Amino acid sequence: MINVILNGACGRLGTTFQKVAKETTDVNIVAGVDVNRTGISTGFPLYKNIKNVAVPADAVVDFSTPAALDYVLDFCVKNNTKLLVATTGHSEIQNEKIAAAAKKIAVFKTANLSHGVYVLSRLVALAASLLDGFDVNVTEIHHKKKLDAPSGTAKMLADVIKSSCVDENTPDVSINSIRGGTAVGKHEISFFGNYETLTLTHEACCKDVYAVGALRALRFLMTKKVGLFSSSDL
Repeated sequence: MINVILNGACGRLGTTFQKVAKETTDVNIVAGVDVNRTGISTGFPLYKNIKNVAVPADAVVDFSTPAALDYVLDFCVKNNTKLLVATTGHSEIQNEKIAAAAKKIAVFKTANLSHGVYVLSRLVALAASLLDGFDVNVTEIHHKKKLDAPSGTAKMLADVIKSSCVDENTPDVSINSIRGGTAVGKHEISFFGNYETLTLTHEACCKDVYAVGALRALRFLMTKKVGLFSSSDL
């Protein structure tokens, strides 16, 4: 049994993870952390700050915000607890802190937990390597409450494109961010040539895809003692 502390337990992804985890036989949420916990019933102890958690666990699944990162890293390193970082919008300094922590514990970090998005990134890399001289645009659509823009996935895809181009003149990758309604997540990458356009698209139909991806990453993480891992390691 994998005992998990769920950070950001009462948010959109946190509540989805709770639902999906209940359907498994190998994952048990032993505690949750969320600043917005008033009047919420979870079935496990709920704390306002992870530093106050006194429940032993195998891993922390972080669905919170970058603002909580220092507390999460301190807790995991102190308690030798594995960490799944499932939020985006971290600064360069924060990414360096994550890498430093990964020298002491096992950390899994990805811009998107969807397996389909990982496949999309591979297809985008192939297209970028073959379409020299094409202009590239990434358009991402998310619900109106998403905090970061562009999305972490859009930034990741832009980096993949730039690193995959064989042309000496690496193209500028424009990113359009759209926020509205309850859109779960859609990423569209378009390669514009002089006489043709190639478009690759991924759309999440519901948030369950991210929770299922988190479970996959969590099970992988249990096989590691130390290091920084991502979707490409699965």
